[in-house]
Amino acid sequence: PAGPDRPSTRHISNILFTQKKQIFDENGLNDLSVHMGQFIAHDMSFVTPLADFTAQGNFAIHIPKGDPTFDPDSTGIATMRFRRSGGKEGTGKTSQTPRQQVNKVSGWLDLSVVYGASVDRSNAMRTMSRGLLRSNIFNNEEQLTFNTKGLPNLNLLGRERESLVVSGDNRVNVQPGLLTLHTIWAREHNRVANDIAKSHPTLDDETIFQSARKRTIASYQSTLMYEWLPLIIGQKMFDERVGPYKKYDSSTDPRISNEFATVAFRFGHSQASDFLARLDENFEEINHGHLHLKNTYFTPQRVLNEGGLDPIVRGMLRKRCQAIDTVAADGLRNHLFGTSTSGFDLVALNIQRGRDHGITDYNSLREAYGLQKYERFEEISKDLNIVEKLKELYSNNISNIDAFVGGLAEDHMKGASIGELFGIIVADQFRRSRDGDFHWFENTEIEHNFDEGYETDNDLKFNISYFRNKGMIDILASNTRTGDKLELVGGSKSAYYIGNTNGACPKYTEICKHKNGEEIHKTLRDEVLERYQRAIEFFSERADSAESIMEEAKKRGISGEKLLKHIDEKYPYAKPDDSD
Repeated sequence: PAGPDRPSTRHISNILFTQKKQIFDENGLNDLSVHMGQFIAHDMSFVTPLADFTAQGNFAIHIPKGDPTFDPDSTGIATMRFRRSGGKEGTGKTSQTPRQQVNKVSGWLDLSVVYGASVDRSNAMRTMSRGLLRSNIFNNEEQLTFNTKGLPNLNLLGRERESLVVSGDNRVNVQPGLLTLHTIWAREHNRVANDIAKSHPTLDDETIFQSARKRTIASYQSTLMYEWLPLIIGQKMFDERVGPYKKYDSSTDPRISNEFATVAFRFGHSQASDFLARLDENFEEINHGHLHLKNTYFTPQRVLNEGGLDPIVRGMLRKRCQAIDTVAADGLRNHLFGTSTSGFDLVALNIQRGRDHGITDYNSLREAYGLQKYERFEEISKDLNIVEKLKELYSNNISNIDAFVGGLAEDHMKGASIGELFGIIVADQFRRSRDGDFHWFENTEIEHNFDEGYETDNDLKFNISYFRNKGMIDILASNTRTGDKLELVGGSKSAYYIGNTNGACPKYTEICKHKNGEEIHKTLRDEVLERYQRAIEFFSERADSAESIMEEAKKRGISGEKLLKHIDEKYPYAKPDDSD
């Protein structure tokens, strides 16, 4: 493992990641973007801990004495359970080669989370009739089926096996947002399959299934690559590092990199908040209430019996997500997979997993991706509070910072919701996953055998431009009961973020309730709050700059009087008025 001389990951979590206030994404990203990110992550990677229960697999996290959640009795000997990831046979100490972890899913952006990553799992998801995936009609709504056949399913809280639903990936029940997206994409497959079967009733099950699968994957690949990804890494980095699709490149290695799966693509854990909003048709909280994260792990019945998917989808679209930064919601940091009292700390687990996989330090990882190594902590972030905590935690050694921590601490790139290092790692992986996939939906080299003989049938011809122009809002509208009533929010151009057209959805408002076309009547309170928020942002930015200027002046030995004189000359409006 890496970082033997670094502090306990729980200690780092307590010092740096404790959330005291909500900080929303500066570009308006919503909760749908967060849950889509987790859905994509599960589609690309699944590395499981060792199951041999030997001492070599233990890598427990030390709990600081007096930790209010995990050591309330101040024993000083508490630990958080942690098992190392399974290693590939023939790697590790015994073979004198670096330990390598094994990805248990395909790694392709192929919706294996819905269809399964093995033949057995895939067959178990199918009805073997009319090309459909198994589903139930529950409370007048199409839902995933319950696990009545004893399929392998993640069940960390020991729920009744048959109370959990099944999908292509066994992590489907982890939390309601993830379950919702599994269901939406399964419904999309069945919608397409039904359309094909209705138009061509003589086609057999396998032909219909593969055609519907191909088209559903095309919609998925298009929305994640060209709608979701540019919003995360910024359009500028997307254009420079990913760009438009050209053709399949057999020399491109599409395998999932360790630093992507173990470090960079876990940024979404800092975006989550403590609750999932559930809204009715008027965008008010439903009678069953919102879903509090710590009480909803492995509880699909909270979705199935309390209004279904529609309220959750509305909530995802209209609730702002947290910024990608060094703070994390209490439901993840203290109550992951737990009860109302305690659980695990996802931040601590993430940092520990990076060490388990031998991920190099933050600065070395920057260098490995062609970025400049930093010499001063102040280069990582303009937030001096973060800088001071990093110095304290890592004993002023900038070349010993955990990559997960350093990447989240970075200032965001302009127009992006993420820092430079994570942005480049994510862009690199998605470009390789796309360009190295022969079956990518834009590859014109693929023989569309199914389409032969149906050249005149527009519903069966595989039209690449059709899928390129299909947005996530179209997928949601086609697979929820809200239908055409579902709309982009606040003048947004994507289902993944909230717009702010004419101040319709102010950035300080967590849940946007404004309807498109509705006239805005701001109260005096709204006007005051909006101006106050602008003032806070204005002066916070300048205060951060002032702190940096003072720090630099101190290092150069510039006197306070000389510094003030410089400011007065550069910003004359800031000089005190002595005319009185």
